[in-house]
Amino acid sequence: MARWLFIAVVFALLFPCLSEAEEGVTARLRVLDQDRAPQGYLRPRQPFFLEAVLDFAPDWLDDTVMVGLEIFDQGVLVAASEGLAEVADWRAYFGSPMHLFDRLSAHIEVVIYIKAADGSRQDLERVQVYIIDQPLTLPPDRVIMVNSDRLEFEFHGEYPISRTAPVYEHFPDGARPIEFSQFVVGARDVQATVFQGEIMRIDILTPQVIDKMRVLLTTEGFSRTEHAVLELSPVNAGFVVEERRSGRGFIVSPGEQIRIRAEGDTLLITDPSGSAWEFTSRVYVTPLGDGRIQIDSFQRGTSPRFFPQYRGVFELTVRPGNTFQVINEVGLEEYLYLVVPSEMPLSWPFEALKAQAVAARTFAVAQALTSRNGARGYHVDDSTSSQVYNNHREAEVACRAIDATAGQILQREDGTISSTYFYASSPKDATSPWYKWSFTLSETELTNLMHRTLPKKVGTVSDLQIAARDSSGRVTCLIVKGSGGEAEVRGELNVRSVLRPAKQYTGGGDVVMQRSGGRVVNQTLLPSAYFNLDITRDGAGRISSVTVSGGGYGHGQGMSQWGAKEMAEKGSSYVEILQQYYPERHLVLYAAEQKTR
Repeated sequence: MARWLFIAVVFALLFPCLSEAEEGVTARLRVLDQDRAPQGYLRPRQPFFLEAVLDFAPDWLDDTVMVGLEIFDQGVLVAASEGLAEVADWRAYFGSPMHLFDRLSAHIEVVIYIKAADGSRQDLERVQVYIIDQPLTLPPDRVIMVNSDRLEFEFHGEYPISRTAPVYEHFPDGARPIEFSQFVVGARDVQATVFQGEIMRIDILTPQVIDKMRVLLTTEGFSRTEHAVLELSPVNAGFVVEERRSGRGFIVSPGEQIRIRAEGDTLLITDPSGSAWEFTSRVYVTPLGDGRIQIDSFQRGTSPRFFPQYRGVFELTVRPGNTFQVINEVGLEEYLYLVVPSEMPLSWPFEALKAQAVAARTFAVAQALTSRNGARGYHVDDSTSSQVYNNHREAEVACRAIDATAGQILQREDGTISSTYFYASSPKDATSPWYKWSFTLSETELTNLMHRTLPKKVGTVSDLQIAARDSSGRVTCLIVKGSGGEAEVRGELNVRSVLRPAKQYTGGGDVVMQRSGGRVVNQTLLPSAYFNLDITRDGAGRISSVTVSGGGYGHGQGMSQWGAKEMAEKGSSYVEILQQYYPERHLVLYAAEQKTR
């Protein structure tokens, strides 16, 4: 019993005691009959036992017998006694649905209704439970949300954190205090000490090593982070759909499909039989065996388009506005299997692909360690805001490059890890097909584009102005003026996101971009922020058209992918390529460094 959680609980009987109880009657309580159970099934994932004292004991029952109580969601209580003769089974129901850990360690009074399974013992109808107010150490759990003042655990739920709560990370040579900012979303074996409903101390029982990535999956075209509807199917093997806190769920076989949407605070999932399941906490979609999850409701890629398939687990969480978010938790190396082919052409030299793998791995680990998106529960998203993930299927040559550099990241001399940015090309890479590019939009297309991409509506566009550039010449501030107001767009990526040369944003025909390597159609993001504007006006001064002319591809920081290609073609190794672009860093094996620090 030492492995279970114990709380002192006093039972005070509200009705006459069991003086007439037959000798040998037990007080063993079980889950209510399945026909009365909530939809699905009841199965404890992490049961908690409470130490109880019965003060209503009949002659045959010792006053100090200990009864273990398992607490479930859905208001169902199960108990089992030890060392007593068995005569009857008992059912127990909370007077009102509650979850014990909603107010863990606070003073709680809960009425529990008890009835004998065979209809006897009507004299025992109610028991009052008092939980004594005392600090409580929760069993280790995984943290799936990290905010400045709150933590959310996979099974325990969400708790506020005391401002003075210390955080300790445990290593083989002992525990060390760390700053709360070093807490990583997704950390496992986290033990919290709770008092009066607030976390007073945090112990991370095993070192935080980033061996899994939590990737936020965006909608079609990488346009939004919340989904309205999603359809999924299993590939290679089935998958399990499960609300882990309650144990409710179902299995989906290959060839079947589920449909997901949100309504208020509830996830509504239609199973293959057409039955609608309602879930009020996180839902997990977990492949069986070597199975994968396929999204059927939208496609990725450019040519050809494809329905994306994912390794790892999907985690579904309700968001405001009848939407939900999807996090793909996947192994770090497996995450890279879908990043490298999405970021670099597979026909390029193998050493360039290896350099890309190391840069991408370093970026991923750095983003996970900082947990900037911990309040939403993820490390990175799958768009250019982080690094593109699954816009190209897995490829054998990319997987070989990743495996050949497994675990290698770039680290500074002081031991810190920082993001290793990379980009396709700069305006100086004359061999790149993106060396120079341009496209033209009409006034109507420009107005439609601004209407769809600006958070503030400005009406018919009357002017575009480049208000600021950084030291390298990238546009960092764009002003858009219109008949209904003015908007200021700040930040290189935001500027590129507003000027999207694609027909789904302009509302017209295909947007054709001329470039050094031939024309391309309907780019979903401006290639780079190195650009100029050429505005043509009619006799009345209204915009007739605007031509955007620029150079390079990407954000212009870190490693130039075209530069890496050229170095590899001239015989440079991936180590030499990385030294060229990141001279202040050196290669280390990440996992080994973390286990010994």
